[in-house]
Amino acid sequence: MKNFDLNKLEGLLNKFAQAETAAVLLLESFKKLGSPSEYEPKGNIADLAQLLDRFKESGVYRFNIFRKLDIYANEHHLNDVIGQILDPRKNEPYARLILSEVLNQFPSSPAAQNIRSLIEEGVPYSVYREYDMYNSIPDICLRSDKFMVFIENKMRGGTETGLIGDQTVRHWAGLCAEATRLNISSDCLLGIFLTPEGALASSENFEPISSSDFRGAIEKALQPDISLWHKYNVLSFLDFYQEVTDYE
Repeated sequence: MKNFDLNKLEGLLNKFAQAETAAVLLLESFKKLGSPSEYEPKGNIADLAQLLDRFKESGVYRFNIFRKLDIYANEHHLNDVIGQILDPRKNEPYARLILSEVLNQFPSSPAAQNIRSLIEEGVPYSVYREYDMYNSIPDICLRSDKFMVFIENKMRGGTETGLIGDQTVRHWAGLCAEATRLNISSDCLLGIFLTPEGALASSENFEPISSSDFRGAIEKALQPDISLWHKYNVLSFLDFYQEVTDYE
């Protein structure tokens, strides 16, 4: 039997201990941001980059930082991050690639394909959370001077609000009225109904998509390693998103 080099073994164990201590200290510093009721992750998702950088080289980017921080899941929190992932001001260079891939999930929708062409042409757009039109407030709105997209997101078991559950019907009416006001063509208007199970919306004008298909579209768009800094932040969120929306 070969003799073990105890000095080398001791050195290796010390390195592991140092790495573990550093990770614990970093987690504790994140926790000081506040309790879940006080802290909502509205800031740039890149705030988590420092910790994720420690893991991405070893491939452990699926480390669930959201759970470690005791961040609880609700539609409001998820929509905050989804909005940032689609926002070119906060998630370039991936925002356009992700939006294009999401729109590609609706091949039978002429509006989705028209908007996808505009996105790939580089048409600028902005992302709004809870776009207030008085009688209709969609979760996420993507708006340019040439197209508008409303996204209504529901967690597991969520239902449309309203006296008769007509939330997306009201959203579509509001979308059309706003598009008329802004002189946006009707063939560049799209509603997306995002649910864990891919349920149909009360409005036939809203395209249904399941949470798993939505995640898959985002992951496909992240395949090119354009910016690892952004890529691993989004992948970390997707892991958390899968955990709280898995239907099966």
